[in-house]
Amino acid sequence: MFEKEAEEYAIDNYETCTYDVLPYHDDSRVIEQAFKVGANLGYSKANEWHKPSEKLPEENSLVLALLFNETEPTICKYVVSNQWECLPKRIVFCSNEQVRKWKEIILPMEIEQ
Repeated sequence: MFEKEAEEYAIDNYETCTYDVLPYHDDSRVIEQAFKVGANLGYSKANEWHKPSEKLPEENSLVLALLFNETEPTICKYVVSNQWECLPKRIVFCSNEQVRKWKEIILPMEIEQ
């Protein structure tokens, strides 16, 4: 899910993660720092909201949208340019102007056994 960001972090920080230079005395400190950065990135991505005027989701993708006339987010499908299909069907279709913010729904990966 965050493979690209993890690879960029490893490339950018590889030189500073040597054990003879503070603050990394051993493997546990390196792992701890990488975990903290990864957790922060995941938390930020999970709470990332977009304005339709700045960025639109991919066509036919399900997103969580906060509409101007609603207080709770609604699950919507971004159909095509400037057309959102909202579920449940309180509002069947709406436009970009009726959507205040949206965020991607990221489902957990299925664990292979």
